Amino acid sequence: MPSQTTGDSWSYTQKGTVGIWKVDDWGKVFDEELQEAEAHFRETVEEEDIKGVIIHFVSADALGSETQSHINNVWSELTQLGDIIRAAYVADGLKGMAVESNVENPDLETESFKSLDEALEWAQEA
Repeated sequence: MPSQTTGDSWSYTQKGTVGIWKVDDWGKVFDEELQEAEAHFRETVEEEDIKGVIIHFVSADALGSETQSHINNVWSELTQLGDIIRAAYVADGLKGMAVESNVENPDLETESFKSLDEALEWAQEA
């Protein structure tokens, strides 16, 4: 798998054992590209030596109940794939904390950040 992949509103890079999914426009990803992005996540964490993941929301409106329900049901399952130890969520305001609180996986360390650099430093400790 290449170390960089891009959708219309999301991109992926890998730094060591940390996979970083950058979401430029959450609304567009949720409406149009979610299956593609989640399939990429699934494939990457199952095929690569990924210990930490970062989801970086560059632009995201409030996360509505449909979004939060999806995160709870699907992303909780996705974080159980592969050998993921840590998941970081980067966003302005409370969005990162909202995502973090909806991912349920007792074997996963989660944290929300406002800075990608801080999230990367934390995720690399996995």
